[in-house]
Amino acid sequence: MKTKRVYTTMLWAALMAGAAVSAASAANTYSGYWQWQTENLQYIANFTPAGIPVGSLVDFQTNDPNYTCFNGASLQVYQGQASHPGYYVAHAWNPACGAHAAGTWLFSTYSGTWAQQLFSLAYLANFTPTGTPAGYLIDFQTSDPSYTCFNGSSVPVYTNQALAPGLLVAHAWNPACAPAPQAGTWVFNAYNGGWQGQTVDLSYVPNVTPTGASSGTLDNFQTSDTRYTCFNGASVPVYKSQASYPGFLVAHAFNPACAPGPQAGTWIFQSYSGDWNGSQVTLNYVPNFTPTGAAAGVLTGFQTSDPNYTCFNGSLLSVYTGQSETPGFLVAHAWNAACTPRAAGTWVFQAYTASSAGSTVGLNYVPNFTPIGNATGSVANFQTTDPNYTCFNGSALPVYTGTPEYPGLSVVHAWNPSCAPGPQAGTWVF
Repeated sequence: MKTKRVYTTMLWAALMAGAAVSAASAANTYSGYWQWQTENLQYIANFTPAGIPVGSLVDFQTNDPNYTCFNGASLQVYQGQASHPGYYVAHAWNPACGAHAAGTWLFSTYSGTWAQQLFSLAYLANFTPTGTPAGYLIDFQTSDPSYTCFNGSSVPVYTNQALAPGLLVAHAWNPACAPAPQAGTWVFNAYNGGWQGQTVDLSYVPNVTPTGASSGTLDNFQTSDTRYTCFNGASVPVYKSQASYPGFLVAHAFNPACAPGPQAGTWIFQSYSGDWNGSQVTLNYVPNFTPTGAAAGVLTGFQTSDPNYTCFNGSLLSVYTGQSETPGFLVAHAWNAACTPRAAGTWVFQAYTASSAGSTVGLNYVPNFTPIGNATGSVANFQTTDPNYTCFNGSALPVYTGTPEYPGLSVVHAWNPSCAPGPQAGTWVF
């Protein structure tokens, strides 16, 4: 069985609908959420997986009339199927669905870290971007056996591609991967915003409007998706306790002035955080990874809204450095046999600090933001483990206050053209 392939000519319509289209079935689309990322599924007939499920794919959705009975359902996910090596297998069963009481789908996951955020990638066949890379997606990971040769790699990311308007394009190439494919291309949209002083990554969900009263506000929404750039810089209401996305926070933007483009959009996110060396840090979840070696320290006060991991809330997590799969990142790992359904979990984070008023403060990275106006002060001795910004280590950086996008926070902005070819500028808040 060959892996799913997405028609180049059909990709944009598929992404606009929130689901990719497999080459095996251009008429029907199947999708769901696996580890809080949208995954596009490939239907396989007459197959029932064996073994113990490794998790659940939530909010299954399809336009296939044979299987719409399962829309909104959670499907059990299996690995290690001999007939489909390297794939995740999602299986649905409900005798109330009549003639099609069961169904099975395959999916491969593609992911990588961009601007300190973990993103799910959509495969794009037969496309090579042009121009100069805008940066690098680090620690590419996939379960697709055609591309596991690239696992752990840093992959150039391109913007302004005429055939991929508004999308970020990651392109991997390595002749040593022969006889497997030596090149591959993936696209993704970046969505993020500020939640409780932390920058969080958002996942787009189509055709959802939350109900009830909002429980907070996501600040400074930002995206590369041209459909929704009208909302850039906006404050977006956040909702909890939505039945369709249990355990998720739901951000919903609405602005009639955005016409003729979309006037509304919805995104979901999980929040993971903890305290490292006296500063709160945002954590990014990494699936299926256990660090090795001796712990370098302890992250305290772990907190999450993810029901898979709330068992660890308030716990101490061991922190590891020097992991080859996550270069430049600190890795926090939790394990407790008493926790179900997940007895272990792993997250990565970057540490940014500086000295302010004689004390060391933790900084939170803010992508794609430059403060305006005059600096009102400075911080000394900026330090980070993030290889994108170690060029600034030891620097004194200007501080801006009264920034409307980050009310009540101080904004630190670094700029140095001599840091090229790495990032020449970066922004943090505290």
